[in-house]
Amino acid sequence: MKRLFGILLWALFCLFGTQLSFGQNNREQVLALQRQAIELMDNGDPDQGIVLLRQALTLDPDYWPLTYEMAYAYMVKRDYQKAIKLAKTLYKYEDCNDLVYQLVGNCYDYLKNPKKALKVYAQGLKRFPDSGALYLEQGVVSGMQGHYDEAVASFEKGISVAPMFPSNYYRAAQFYAYSTSKVWSQIYGEIMMNLLPSGDRNKEMSELLFRNYKTGIVFSTDSVSVDFYENRPIAITIDMLLAGDVREPYGAVYEAAMQAAAGGERSVDLESLNRIRSRWIDEGLKKLDEGANTVLKYDNQIVVPFLEYLRSVRDAGHLEAYNYWVLREGNKTAFGLWVNDNRQKFNDFMKWFEHNRLKIADAPIPISYL
Repeated sequence: MKRLFGILLWALFCLFGTQLSFGQNNREQVLALQRQAIELMDNGDPDQGIVLLRQALTLDPDYWPLTYEMAYAYMVKRDYQKAIKLAKTLYKYEDCNDLVYQLVGNCYDYLKNPKKALKVYAQGLKRFPDSGALYLEQGVVSGMQGHYDEAVASFEKGISVAPMFPSNYYRAAQFYAYSTSKVWSQIYGEIMMNLLPSGDRNKEMSELLFRNYKTGIVFSTDSVSVDFYENRPIAITIDMLLAGDVREPYGAVYEAAMQAAAGGERSVDLESLNRIRSRWIDEGLKKLDEGANTVLKYDNQIVVPFLEYLRSVRDAGHLEAYNYWVLREGNKTAFGLWVNDNRQKFNDFMKWFEHNRLKIADAPIPISYL
């Protein structure tokens, strides 16, 4: 819910800088004041930032990002009513964006008025139906009210409309980690790590994925069992059959592949998980290739571009390093020892990874499993 300071930064500068309709000197002065104001707010001085924004507004009162930044400053000062009043004046601008509605909704949430917050997010989504940020906020507020199904549905709709926006994957992974369908915590969490390859959330997700493996793969004296997905009856209609739109539940596919991949292992640690994941990926890609001529469809098609990306990691020879990187926070000591013994291998992966990131162009709305 709470965003980091300066979320707009250069994106707003680039987006609106070319639209200013006054002299070059004024334009440069306004952008300089805006930049300085944001830097001041980032450094914990919203009051002085507001002073500079007011100066900039005297030069161009119709440049709405200045008013947005001022509203953001008042939100930081916890003067939420003032922030709401300012931000709502921006609704009239045809080129305003979804962040305006996000700010207003967040302020209502901070004022302990989740009903009004949800109403604002819904209004924003009517105007900006492809806003991953608004679906995120809607999901967070719904979850805080205990409406977990609605929360996950919102996160997953956000994934559908904005598949490169990492925060919805992050939240969905957190919710699914406490469900009977941990498979989606694993898939969404790893996708999020690829879209946001550094920072605290990346580390948190690495640890969560490792923990899910530890609880989801259980060894007994002479066998292994996995628990990532609860099988449920699937309703298949005549229309679905006629349209050829019968989708295979990926959770069941994942669990079967993970069961086979874990065979022969006796523990869950970074070393064994590298082998387990490598076999699981091989099996997943084999099934994709076998279904290529039959238009294989899963109930959640997000796994297809994800598996194809894992294919590129494997084919480039970096799967071992990638697996250790994904799960590194589960055992930092073991990861450090592996890196010391495989320094060149890890450096080669990181160099490759920097220029070969996961891209998801389309993500149809998945089925929620809570």
